[in-house]
Amino acid sequence: MGYGGISRVARVTGMSRVTIHQGLAELDRGEPPAERSRRPGGGRKKIQDQDPSVPKELQALVDPSTPGDPMSPLR
Repeated sequence: MGYGGISRVARVTGMSRVTIHQGLAELDRGEPPAERSRRPGGGRKKIQDQDPSVPKELQALVDPSTPGDPMSPLR
């Protein structure tokens, strides 16, 4: 896109200019697109891992007001 192209792309997409530069460098090196955008283990941890009592507490909140078959897998 010529002079200022990366800045223009950054404004339009909302991406960081650094991210765009890294992507261009990967393309120049001939690296195939990554299947993951984060490293393994990256991202937010599941709430069950942080507080194992949450599923039981949610179940207790839902049970009294759940109509129909209590064994239904749709709950």
